[in-house]
Amino acid sequence: MTPESRSSVRTISMQPQIPIGPIRVMTMGRALSIGLSGVLGGAVGGAIVGGAQATAKNEPADQMTEAMAKNGIRIDQVFRDEFIRQVGEKHPFKLVDGKGDDQLVIVVPIWGLSVPDPYQYALRPIVTAIAILKDPSGKVVWKDVERSSELNFSVPRHTLGEFQANPEFLREGFRKASETVVGKLLDNYAGK
Repeated sequence: MTPESRSSVRTISMQPQIPIGPIRVMTMGRALSIGLSGVLGGAVGGAIVGGAQATAKNEPADQMTEAMAKNGIRIDQVFRDEFIRQVGEKHPFKLVDGKGDDQLVIVVPIWGLSVPDPYQYALRPIVTAIAILKDPSGKVVWKDVERSSELNFSVPRHTLGEFQANPEFLREGFRKASETVVGKLLDNYAGK
């Protein structure tokens, strides 16, 4: 996006609901199995481990989904709130409810919890988001993808048990991961 076209955008409307992908939880056992696929050798190891994972139920994901639902924690809302907060602070444009100069579509296809390395039990919230800005004719004028991975040390990590005992760790972790992603997206939009 050129500085000229960016300066012509003063108001942006954003969809009310952010589409999200399914929760992903990479526990130590799953991380070890991915490491095992490399040890067993590329396609053969990946096929063995992939087949085993495809048939295995991801109970930690179910547990985290249940904990989040019981406590009103929705990743789409956490991300949207963080986006609105940072736009208000950074002022790259104004978000409007009605029709804006351009329309912003945000999708969170990947989110969940992941171990920083295969030999740890603690998990860190992760978020990946895609931002697509369209002009009034529907033409894409800007598109970007950013992520907060399991290696983002500003996001606290906890065990599954700790997340279940205190679901606010989930809310805060996803807020911190979203904060990182939104910050990167807005900096990229501003051309920083």
